[in-house]
Amino acid sequence: MSENHLITNRKAKVTAWKNAGFSGYATKFDRTHTTAEAKTLIENETSVLQEAGRLMKEQTNSEYALCGRIMQLRDMGKMAFLKIRDKDGDFQICLAKNVLGDGVPFEKGTNPEPGFKWFIKNLDLGDFVGFRGEFFVTKHGEPTLMAATVEPLSKAIRPLPEKFHGLTDRESCYRERNLDLATNAETFERFRLRSKLVQEVRAFFAEKQFDEIETSILQGQAGGAMAEVFTTHHKALDHDFVLRIALELDLKRAVSGGMERIFEIGKNFRNEGTDPSHLQEFTMCEWYAAYQDLETNKEWTEELFHRLCAKVFGKTVFTVVDTEGNETTIDFGGKFAEKGFPQLLQEYADLDMFTATDDAVRAKAKEVGVEKIEGVGRANLLDDIYKKTARCKLIQPTFVYDYPEDLKPLAAPNGDGTASCFQLVVNTWEIVNSYGELIDPMVQRALFEKQSAAKAAGDVEAMEIDTVFLEAMEHGFPPMTGSGFGIDRLCAIFSGQANLRDVVLFPTLKPVVEKLSSKQLEAKYQAKKVVIIANQDLPRGVTANAIGQLGISIGGHSEESLFEAKVLHDADDQVHYTDCFYGMVNLAGSQAQMAEFVTKCYDAKVQVFDFSDIMRKAHTDAQMQKGYKAKKTTDIEYIAVGALVPADFEKEFLSGLALFS
Repeated sequence: MSENHLITNRKAKVTAWKNAGFSGYATKFDRTHTTAEAKTLIENETSVLQEAGRLMKEQTNSEYALCGRIMQLRDMGKMAFLKIRDKDGDFQICLAKNVLGDGVPFEKGTNPEPGFKWFIKNLDLGDFVGFRGEFFVTKHGEPTLMAATVEPLSKAIRPLPEKFHGLTDRESCYRERNLDLATNAETFERFRLRSKLVQEVRAFFAEKQFDEIETSILQGQAGGAMAEVFTTHHKALDHDFVLRIALELDLKRAVSGGMERIFEIGKNFRNEGTDPSHLQEFTMCEWYAAYQDLETNKEWTEELFHRLCAKVFGKTVFTVVDTEGNETTIDFGGKFAEKGFPQLLQEYADLDMFTATDDAVRAKAKEVGVEKIEGVGRANLLDDIYKKTARCKLIQPTFVYDYPEDLKPLAAPNGDGTASCFQLVVNTWEIVNSYGELIDPMVQRALFEKQSAAKAAGDVEAMEIDTVFLEAMEHGFPPMTGSGFGIDRLCAIFSGQANLRDVVLFPTLKPVVEKLSSKQLEAKYQAKKVVIIANQDLPRGVTANAIGQLGISIGGHSEESLFEAKVLHDADDQVHYTDCFYGMVNLAGSQAQMAEFVTKCYDAKVQVFDFSDIMRKAHTDAQMQKGYKAKKTTDIEYIAVGALVPADFEKEFLSGLALFS
């Protein structure tokens, strides 16, 4: 039976439910026990158990109520066994003809009443159902509820994946996590553990008198880390913002204001490549404590990990999996190892970071396979070399300290070219990043200026000068230490997952876009046209510039996608950009006609673009804004206007205009 036929069949059963007096989609069910509570009750109070034979012969009471999703259904003629699943697990339900009866047939003029056969016919795998009855144990020792009443709660009109194997395709697990959770118990338990881990992290900081706070995701300037950013436009403020790449700077400003111990668990966004250990959207925990140093930070980090092992997982030894699928045993018990960044470079790359010239660093980077070298600063190259040669060898929990000073511009310098910091590395992953925080505003300004120069030289991940943060520091920061760790990475390590997407409930994925046929594409591109109307009476250079500016504006700001593909590659793998498949026409029009076109576009909710005399004469955005604010829409001196308009719009208004020549 095809899926479409199954859906049609199940939709018909919704009507059957309603005809039988059930809502089809209920609002509530009062259960007395979850599946786990029911099993505990049966185990601890055997008096609740009844003889199955008695339940079949005598009227069964409705003392206990369970509910969940039907995961299995075995029809045995006069009896059926179901497995329902709730948040705690599975429980067996027995439907018996002797108990539920035959019901009243659904014939005109009668009061229909569902019976055993009706339930077997109209219940499907995936349905949410409530059951009331009494407990017994089968001859195989299975705790079971003999249902005296059955209450359908919600019909699943789309069938679940194949019942014995669940959802197995990895991509489908990410895209349809609801099905992955419903059919794969291991996935469900993994995300329950994630929730418990986050709760325990919060409990740890609460016991140390930390306050949990929230800071802004939209920021005027990225800071607190070195990464490429996502940008967005704030319509109400008419300003471009970035999504934060770290929590750090705002949290430190809060410490400056007197909040001595604070932490935040929140989302960060970094517009960089994806691999099993990096996601562009990820959850971080950052904390800061005034009047504490890096040694205390290290002690608390170990304490937190030991606590999570004991209270969430009940063990200290874990099996983790690398990206190749190889299993490794990690032991979080006892003291963690400690190694210096300079010593690791010397040991694994044969490079002295203190004496090596810039040319020697670039040569070593090339030798060990660093892909991008040109335009990358010295500190970042040293870090890349370390990652290629040393970090990939660190398996057991290891504190790596004394990173290059320029790599950690927010950490206090040690005075020898290194920074007061450490990272906890586990199974080659950087799990924790901690600083003895820099609080000297003059040193901070100098380090920011150095970063800004690196950015100007082409290092896209370098930081910019953050004047707001610097001014806050100039008002005074107390001595402090701080730390950040990825919740996703912690969960991956503890649950033995090689890919961070397996511990993120709904990871960001490229949407599946239905591919249009050639005929559909042709119809799409014939339905609209890019129209530009230009003032033909002005000098050709002025008008040509206006048409060119409009093309840039339409291509960059159109709310509708104008392209099927973004880029093309030639035989040399060089990038070329696709053209727009919508038809395009340049027409000649007067000021009045252009103003009328703009007005009609606004009235029809069609996005419209223009290049005006105000734009031509202005030298700044402020001058343009002032000029536009002083004019009504119909009074603006347009040089050219344009829009992506529907075909009927073009025929109605534009048919009388001549082609621009």
